[in-house]
Amino acid sequence: MGVKIREKTGRLYLDIYWNGRRTWEALKINVGSDPQTKREAYRLADKIRAKREFQLVSGEHGLLDPVSAKRPLASYAEEIASEMDTKNPIPKSLPYIRKFDPDIRLGAINEAWLDRYKKFLKSESSLGASTAAKYYAAIVQILRRAVRDQLIPRNPSDNVDG
Repeated sequence: MGVKIREKTGRLYLDIYWNGRRTWEALKINVGSDPQTKREAYRLADKIRAKREFQLVSGEHGLLDPVSAKRPLASYAEEIASEMDTKNPIPKSLPYIRKFDPDIRLGAINEAWLDRYKKFLKSESSLGASTAAKYYAAIVQILRRAVRDQLIPRNPSDNVDG
């Protein structure tokens, strides 16, 4: 079991052998013929390899994934929404998440951010009170899923009134 760096036709890849399965991940790093450039490319690839291996080990032992906590909320919500019916509040709330704060990371969401998001939804003239409540509940559901997927340590919405 492990993660190794492989070079193939001048490009670097991660060769991942985990739980009896082998996968390859392209690093999109080209190795030049210059020894100094090649050394720098391998140094960068080794840092990426170490992070990837840490991700795999932390997931195996039930630890939080520190890399995924830096993932944008909007992309995580889109991933969840792709599994759901379009009539579900999560896919419908995506435009409002992007409009309010498109760059917020999962790990950066706190009670103050949720209060601001709730006020934003209430201030939107295109949303009624019950629709705003459903879209807020969608964020709570997304955060609950992030806790279950071990991306964040706790759900900040537990301390915020609905």
